[in-house]
Amino acid sequence: MSTVVYKSLQEIYLEKKRSASLFIKEISDVTHRKEITIRKWICGAAEPDEMTKIVLAQHLKIDVKELFPPKKN
Repeated sequence: MSTVVYKSLQEIYLEKKRSASLFIKEISDVTHRKEITIRKWICGAAEPDEMTKIVLAQHLKIDVKELFPPKKN
């Protein structure tokens, strides 16, 4: 039986680094946000609104809490 491993948006980006620009464009197309905004989400400088998080999580088939883990203090 396989175990499902969830990943954060940043982890997915780093895995796809070879095709990072394509990944950013894909997320931009799905969320209807500018690519600079996606880059801010990836580096943790900003977060999308709750509805956008849900749309993105559904698209990537990843739980919202895993995709955007709570920030560590």
